[in-house]
Parts: sequence; C-alpha cells; structure tokens
Amino acid sequence: MGGRAPGSNPPVLALRGGAGRGAGSPRAAHMARRALLAAAALAGAAAPAAAAEAGKGWKMRHHSFARTMSYDDTLGDWLSSAGTMALRNRVQLLPAVANRHGVLLSKQALGTRDFEARFSFSAHPGDINMGPGDAAVAFWVSPEDCAKEYKEQVIVTTSKDWLEGSKAAGLTLLQNRPTFRGLAVFLLGLDSQKSRRQSVATMWNDGKQVGLEDFVEGRHGTQTKFVDWVSGMTQVRVRVKPDGSIHGSMLTLDVQRHLSESVWTWKEDGVNVIAFITFLSNNQLKVNGGLAGSWTVEPNSRVTIQVNQLPKVTVLFNGGREAVPEDRSRRSKMEYVGRANPKGQEPEFKKDDEHWADLFSLPAGTTTNEENFYLGFSGWTGSASSIEVNLHELSVVNFDASKIGEEEKDVLGGDEAQKEWLQILEHERRFLDQASQTEAVGRLTKLLTEHTEKYNQLGEHLKGELVKLESRLDSLGQEINTYLSAAQAWVLETQSFNPQVVKDHIVGIRTALSKDKDRHDAALNKVNEIAAQLKAQSGNTQLHEEGRVKVQAVADLSKSVEALAEKGSMQTNGLLLLMVVSVAGLGLLFLSRMRYYEKKHYI
Repeated sequence: MGGRAPGSNPPVLALRGGAGRGAGSPRAAHMARRALLAAAALAGAAAPAAAAEAGKGWKMRHHSFARTMSYDDTLGDWLSSAGTMALRNRVQLLPAVANRHGVLLSKQALGTRDFEARFSFSAHPGDINMGPGDAAVAFWVSPEDCAKEYKEQVIVTTSKDWLEGSKAAGLTLLQNRPTFRGLAVFLLGLDSQKSRRQSVATMWNDGKQVGLEDFVEGRHGTQTKFVDWVSGMTQVRVRVKPDGSIHGSMLTLDVQRHLSESVWTWKEDGVNVIAFITFLSNNQLKVNGGLAGSWTVEPNSRVTIQVNQLPKVTVLFNGGREAVPEDRSRRSKMEYVGRANPKGQEPEFKKDDEHWADLFSLPAGTTTNEENFYLGFSGWTGSASSIEVNLHELSVVNFDASKIGEEEKDVLGGDEAQKEWLQILEHERRFLDQASQTEAVGRLTKLLTEHTEKYNQLGEHLKGELVKLESRLDSLGQEINTYLSAAQAWVLETQSFNPQVVKDHIVGIRTALSKDKDRHDAALNKVNEIAAQLKAQSGNTQLHEEGRVKVQAVADLSKSVEALAEKGSMQTNGLLLLMVVSVAGLGLLFLSRMRYYEKKHYI
C-alpha cells in the first residue's frame, strides 16, 4: 500500500507522484476507504515477521505530502515558521533571499521504529558561480517534540533580528537546540577549509552540546559524504530499522538523461498549453512533431532551449515534473508529459540501487528505547549569497505491521474507537489459528459500518452548520450594506453626513417598497381571480348519479351519528339525575342520624 522493500526498485517520486488533491469522491466513502486501509494495516499483524521480510508497508498520511500542503489535507499536522510557506505547487523551505531561516516541523509523533522517510527537493543558488556558499539545510529525526518546544513568540518579541531572537529562544543550531537528541542530516556548501565543496554530514546526538562547526569539521562521530546536493531535483531517503540501525542515501537529477527522449508541454502563460516539445537524445528539439531547434545542459540543473529564430530561454527544474524560466518575470513553465518512446526507461531514476549514493550508516543499537519520532526540516540561506530550497514530496512509509504508526482520530474516531480497531489486531492470530475468519470479517464489517454512519452523521451536522452560516452571512451582508450606506453619506472634509445622499437612499428604499407592494398586489389579484374561477366552476358542476348516492349516504350517516349522540346525551342526563338523587338521599339519612345523636345527648 505505498511501501516498498529496501532492495526493490526505487519509485519515481517526481515523475509518477500524485498529480494533486481532489479525487472528487464523497467524503464518507473517502473516509471509509481510509479506515479500510488502516484496518488492513492492523490485519497485517497476523504475520508481522513475514510482512517485515517482504518489506511491505503503508504511507503515513499525516507525515507525507506531494507537491504542497493545505488545510484540506495535512498542513495542520506541521508547524512552519520563518521563511517557510506552502505555495501552490511546492513547499518553499528557504526563499531566494540572503540571511533568511526556514522551519518545517511535524506536530504528530511517528509511532514506529521501522520506517523509511524519503523526500525530494530542488535547490537553486542565487549566484551560480558561488553555489550554496555557507548556506545549510537540515533534516531531523528526533524522539523529542521539536514543534512543541519551538518558541516562535520568544523569537519575534525579543528582537527584530531573527538570529538574535533565535538565540534568546535557545534555538542556535539551524532553528533547533544545540543539545538536541536524535538524527541530524546536514546539507552543507562549505568544507572545513571554507572551500566551496558540497557535502552531507550526519550525526546521532544523545543530548550533548554541538554546533554547526562540529558538522563541518566532522567531530562527535559525524559521518561526512562529499556529494553535490544542489540540483533541480534531489532525493534523500533515511531508513530506520527495528534493530536500531539507520541508513541514508541520496539520488540527484541527471538532467541530460532526464530530458533525453521525453515530451514536455510549454505553457507561455503558465496555464494554457501552446506547444509539445520533444527532447531528442542528440540534443535536437521537436516542437509539435517537427524539428525546430536544440537544447543544451548548463551548470546547476539549468537547460538552454533554442527554438528556430526565437530568443534563447534558460529554464531551471523545480523537481522532476516542472521547469520554469530563469527569468522570474516570465510566467511560462514547462511540464513533463511522458516518454517519447513509451518502452524506454524513466530517465532520472534507474531501476536498481547502484545509482543511489550512500550518505551514512549508523550501526544497530543507535536507537534503543525510542518509541516515537518527530520529523522536521530547517535551514539558512547563507550570509553573502542566497539559495532557494523547495520541498516537492515527502513520503514516510511504516514497515511495522503491528502498529498503525500515527494517530488516526479523524479516521478511526476517538480513543475508544481506536481500541476496538486494535482489538482486531490483538486477536488476529486467534482468528487464523481457529479458522474463524467469519468472526473477524464480521467485526471488521461492523466497525466499518459504524465508521461510515458516524461520518454520515457528521455530514448532516455540517449541512446544518452551513445553513446557519448562510443565515449569518445574510445578516452580515445586511450590516455591511448599512455601514456602506453610512460611509457613502459621510463627508470626510466636513465630518458630517450629506443630506442629499441620505435623501437619495430614503427615496431608493421607498421605490423598493413600492415595487414590492405592486408585485404583491399583482400576486393577490391573481389569487383572487383563480378563486373566483374555482367558485364559478364548482357552482356550475352537476352531480352524477354515483355522486348523489355518496352524498345521500353521507347525509344518512350524519343523521345516524346525530341520533346516537342524542341517545347518548339522554342516557348521560339520566345517570346524572340518578347520582344527584342518590347523593341527596344519603345527605338526608346522614342529617337524620345526626339529629338522633343530638337529641340523645341533650336528654
């Protein structure tokens, strides 16, 4: 369900990744499918060893994203600060401005010790000759909730300078504490001699005080790999295994191989396709099927396109599916369509792991008692020049078949509902051993049915809330109209109302009321005409023989009811008279008895 074995073919994240959000299915059905995926993950606990050996896993929805994020999906699961923001087609970690910081931290814990995190990004230095300079980008895997400890309010209130505010908040290591715990993967632009030499430095820290220079110098057990990470599309994967070992590798975009024998669309205005461009392996171009120019690869994942007598255009890659002009004033863009030869292999990702460069390898036992991990990104654009870094995709896959891996309260409900789902996991082996699959399927069906009903009820509740919201919007519109009328009548120079504007407004109200009155009068007149027609038709209508019989039957029935009512009334009156006589007799007897006792007592 989205996961792959460590030794299997690497997926083409940039080319075959999700094309965007919005599947268009009803929410209840969509949530039911998500619940079914979670249930399937739980059901995998029947044979966890086999699942681990096969490397099957499932993507962690709250820790993954494709292209960008919004509050419709997973943006609420992340904390972004400083220069980081989710744009329309990417998550911009660092802007193309010198001395700027960026932070993106997960708010939810990753509850598994057997997972893989794979992310793709593009990096474009402001000065091609200088490269990234002293800029740095970090990827964090920590047992500590860094998002909870991130004190943005302290940063912004302490000083206007972000770096000074970060020092006051104790976040001096690329927007993290220098005593962090966990894994830090630093992408650096300078080596220990301050030479422009790109590298990736990795450290597992247990809480000791460290600084950026420790990564540059390779101290405290830092593993350094000198590799160019600045490109139009770079992938990094970090594999954490149950034995506590951690392995990391990187794959950068080979632009020449990526473009060769591929088809792209050209959108001059960024929206409408005006041409299909085929990049041939001999560096020739086809535009809409005809030879029309050439293309050449430039440093830092740039490509120069020459079409006939048109001016040259240099584009740079934002991931593997999109390229935009280097001239930021142009809105044009180029988007990947597919292979010119469908039988050919996808160009930038080979079908084996030999093209992945190993970055680091931490031994078994590196992670010990950690049960939860938090992921995050941070960075700094550099002091002299700048580098723009964009995140295009993050895929986190859980390989532990005995754990969901993240909270799914919005899918599985509250804690009690999640316990019911987990009970399936606890009894899965018993179901298999006793061959009572019917019971297991029945329980799962019951939970899925309850889940669907819950979201249907939620949908009805949302409908009611929308109706209330519509009423509130109507009231708001009326209030806005009132304030607008008052604002239009107010004269700023004289600080008074303009009587003529108020008069015109009153005249407008009178006109509207007159029109409404005329419309209502017309409607009432029409109703009266229809009523008169119905009365005339009913007066001229002659009853048929069958109708007369029915009317006579109703009249006879009415007389019978009247006779019964009269008879019942006489009986009631007789009973009432009898009761009055009886009460009077009892009263006389009681009075006679009392007189007898009075005489006897007197004598």
